[in-house]
Amino acid sequence: MNQVLSSINASRHAVDFPPATMATLTFDGNKHTLTLFDGEGAAVRAWPANNVVDSKISAIRYIPNGHHKILDQKTPNKHHTLTIDKLGIPVHDINGMYGRFGTIRLERFAAGGQFHNGIAVHAGRINGHAQNHATDGCIRTTDAAMGVISAHMRNDPLVAITVRNNHEQNSVYRH
Repeated sequence: MNQVLSSINASRHAVDFPPATMATLTFDGNKHTLTLFDGEGAAVRAWPANNVVDSKISAIRYIPNGHHKILDQKTPNKHHTLTIDKLGIPVHDINGMYGRFGTIRLERFAAGGQFHNGIAVHAGRINGHAQNHATDGCIRTTDAAMGVISAHMRNDPLVAITVRNNHEQNSVYRH
């Protein structure tokens, strides 16, 4: 794992944006990883993650490569108006659609000729194949990842996510 973090750190410093003054995330669609970088640009930790979009969603098939600004910089969004998901599970349950820690929302972005709101990083569906479980366009990672990221961003605000090597990812697990 240290070799992976060393190579991740080297590639992170080669990028001019986002500036290495606040925490960032990087999602790699080929490696299926989500990496947290601290405000100094050092990799804190990497976890499994995927951008598997449910086949019924046609507006977006994956988050485009590039740099995306984060809306929830100090604490994840907890969706207080939505309490039970479509499977009848509390949304902030470990098996709920977002997991215990809520979502880290990306700023609205354009892809495929449309603007997309509500795309986020979150966990959930731990008993439903966790990070491999399909979403409506979001990056799903593990509950452990969201716990560490949530704690880290309280003291080191999360400003952006870099998406690289992303492509349509298929899964048999629907949400």
